[in-house]
Amino acid sequence: MVDFSIPNLCGANLEFNKLINQFDVIKKEIKSGLDIDASELASVLDISFTQLETDLRAMIPQLPALPAINFQAEVTSLAGLAAGSTAYLSKLAAITTQFGSALPDLKSLVETAVGSGGDICGGLPNLELPSGATEALEKAKNVLQATAAAVEEEAQSFSDDMSEDDVKALYGDAFSRDALSSLLKASASHAKSALEMATVKVAAIQAEEDAIASMTY
Repeated sequence: MVDFSIPNLCGANLEFNKLINQFDVIKKEIKSGLDIDASELASVLDISFTQLETDLRAMIPQLPALPAINFQAEVTSLAGLAAGSTAYLSKLAAITTQFGSALPDLKSLVETAVGSGGDICGGLPNLELPSGATEALEKAKNVLQATAAAVEEEAQSFSDDMSEDDVKALYGDAFSRDALSSLLKASASHAKSALEMATVKVAAIQAEEDAIASMTY
């Protein structure tokens, strides 16, 4: 593994190095504190862990507490307001401010979607504006969830069809079932005959070996 503590190392990160060094400090404090009182060691480690948390937060910003603003959800809310009302115009202005940079023709696009009463989620892009961000991100279309009950699958059944078409290799259920049954019976009969022959042969070989063993010279 690369030693990131090497001075002037290309690709090295000061914040990462600081974090690794703090881990080393904590390890040394634990080793050197094995023989001291537990409460005293806990006090020392508390300071070191606080510093570690500070260094870690410097590398990884804390996640925003507010949820992202979704374009489709905002337009759906707009569609529930009376067109031309103060609330409607205020909501439209907010949507334009939030997502106007991503959609230059946003106002006409939104008014067309709302006025037509069509599928807003299917007709508009799925944009989201993370908390604190100024540029919206486009995400994949939302997956629709089924609302209808699942269709129960019928149990498989076989017909009494005895048709046979060798040219097209099409055979009825009953014909195929009978043919398979005959094949299985024939295979079982051959296997039984082979077993009986093998048993006779093994017995003959065994008798021959017994005869040879009983011979006296």
